[in-house]
Amino acid sequence: MPKFKNKIKNISRQPVTRIINSEKIVLLLEPEDLVRGVFSGLVDEIKLISRQWGFAVFNCRKNKIRFTVVFCPPGNSNIDIAVNELAKAGGRIFLRAGCCGGIDKKLKVGDLIILKSALKKEALSRDYGEKYPLESYPSKDIVKILAESANKINKKYSLGKSITVNNLYAFNHIKRNGKLIPMTFNEYETPQKEILEGAIKQKVSCVEMESASLFVLCDIFGLKSGALLAVSDRVPWESKSPFNFTKSYKELFKVIIIAIQDLIKNGL
Repeated sequence: MPKFKNKIKNISRQPVTRIINSEKIVLLLEPEDLVRGVFSGLVDEIKLISRQWGFAVFNCRKNKIRFTVVFCPPGNSNIDIAVNELAKAGGRIFLRAGCCGGIDKKLKVGDLIILKSALKKEALSRDYGEKYPLESYPSKDIVKILAESANKINKKYSLGKSITVNNLYAFNHIKRNGKLIPMTFNEYETPQKEILEGAIKQKVSCVEMESASLFVLCDIFGLKSGALLAVSDRVPWESKSPFNFTKSYKELFKVIIIAIQDLIKNGL
């Protein structure tokens, strides 16, 4: 991993997130309206720093540990914005906590997955000249701390591989009478069907739209990264999702907050 050198100086405020300074640890969450209510009840202090273009940035405290939280719109292009701007402001460890679609048949809705790798089927890796190898990886020490944090509260998890894609509707399909049917308007078929079928055969754990991009950016910038996900639905989609957002996200956030505290205690 290359040594990080911040070549950007004298920036008063980032153009999109509108922040000036970030804590060392940055937690990337789902959009504010979806999860802030659950997350706020698990920290001792949460203070708004900025809110613009779907991004909401807060400084948070749990006991004596301070960290920055970004409620972020979905997609790898928004990860690009968040990592670049928060890194320029001082962020050095980027953790993602969010939902994913479960592909592995062993996974149930609500299960937690600590990612050990992510297949790069999004555009950001290509745009940064990192199309190959086909997988991207989080920081090994972060993966270890996430696992230890889950064990501390006896929360079951699996170590898995995700496939990170660009678009929700182009990729996702409904299983109908044993066949994969597009979720697009008028059931328009895209080449993504072959990628989904390949992911099923390869026993990929889940699909989402951010993690590979996060891992790639942090690797080339010399930052640390990790991702903890909760299965929100099945892919291909089979029925109405039984996902309980409050319960599942609360368990997800408990683990990630313990991990943040341990990261600081371990001097990372």
